[in-house]
Amino acid sequence: MADALDADAFDDLRTDLAAVAAERIDEDTPAEEALWEAVGGVVPELTRPVSDSIVEHSAFSPIEPLVEEVVTQRESDDDERRRAEAITVLLCELDDRLAEDGYDPVGFA
Repeated sequence: MADALDADAFDDLRTDLAAVAAERIDEDTPAEEALWEAVGGVVPELTRPVSDSIVEHSAFSPIEPLVEEVVTQRESDDDERRRAEAITVLLCELDDRLAEDGYDPVGFA
């Protein structure tokens, strides 16, 4: 996933990660934890072009307080900031997707 994602590839990523999260939700793993685990699995693949395309294709905006917290703690550069934005957008996207499938939303957005 080194290159930017087109709209179809973004939708596929969203669908695949939502499936991963749904599989992890159970009595011992609440939805929020499952969402973080699913997104965490792709963090190493979030290059700048991929992160840019995730933010561009998403219907959600980055969660700025969370982005700022990460950037401050890690003394991030612009690429890491964009990766943090993409991560928060993916959390919102997956939460929304799981809600469409009948799960109670975590409420990231």
